[in-house]
Amino acid sequence: MLMKCPVCGDHIVQANAVEIPLGDTIHRYCSLRCADVDQPGLSRQIPLLPLPAPPRRILVPVDGSGPATRAVTRAASLAAENGAEVEILHAVDAGWLRSLELGAAGQTAQHLGVKRVDVGQVLEADAKVQLAHCERICREVGVKVSTRIETRPAVAAILEASKHVDLVIMGRSGLDAVADTAIGATALRVIAQSSCPVLVVH
Repeated sequence: MLMKCPVCGDHIVQANAVEIPLGDTIHRYCSLRCADVDQPGLSRQIPLLPLPAPPRRILVPVDGSGPATRAVTRAASLAAENGAEVEILHAVDAGWLRSLELGAAGQTAQHLGVKRVDVGQVLEADAKVQLAHCERICREVGVKVSTRIETRPAVAAILEASKHVDLVIMGRSGLDAVADTAIGATALRVIAQSSCPVLVVH
């Protein structure tokens, strides 16, 4: 929803507005600059807003990449400081597995003697190794941790899981990222659609 700044007249998305509680009403501006123009001495008038509670449950999606592993260590540190729990998620896209049976990918797999179930078993075994390592990182600092494997696209799995946590901590990019990409496609989509805060670890 768009709103109009009462000072400069610019239209901005209401969710991006600066909200200043004064009395029983909330004044919204496009920026603190405009709020200060409208309310001289603003810094003395704004009541301090209560800090949000620290996260009690943290989700960390992993794929075996360096950024994902660093996200686990950051989550473990934050959880240890606040008595939080960590949930580690690894997603395997079932659609990708099915694609092995089709077209050139299927022919190549058949030629090499690789069956879809074999690929699935390899990916599951790899995921278990990753999760065990991540679980060990958390347990070594006394953090309660749970792990799980989802057979669905990563973004869908992360977004669904994010509905039940207070914070998502994830690597900026995964194993399939393009070189020198600042933030990978998965992280961008999660940031845009998650129902809770997302911390991206480089």
